[in-house]
Amino acid sequence: MAEAYKLYSENVASVTPGSGTVAYTVPSATTAIVRSIYVCNLETTVDHAVNIEVNDGGTNRFIVKGVAVPMQSTLQPLSGSVVLEAGDKLEFSADAAGANDLDVCISVLEIS
Repeated sequence: MAEAYKLYSENVASVTPGSGTVAYTVPSATTAIVRSIYVCNLETTVDHAVNIEVNDGGTNRFIVKGVAVPMQSTLQPLSGSVVLEAGDKLEFSADAAGANDLDVCISVLEIS
């Protein structure tokens, strides 16, 4: 089995939980261990809230819901690892005013 650490990043454009910006999709024949997630608020005057969901191909489940990210700061919302299976997706959405103001970086160990 091959193991590789990967870093994925995306700007959060969605403001709709349940159909968020897909920042990571687990490749086929792969198990992924999400080691860390960083959410950076680029806005200089406004705090924003972030939602993080796992989509397993039909159902979205929240990892983080409505957590505030203060202006010009970074949040690391995970306290442990999250295991994902092939085809699972990590989706991110912001509060109504937060579209394009949040960047995310995800550190993942992929095992294939």
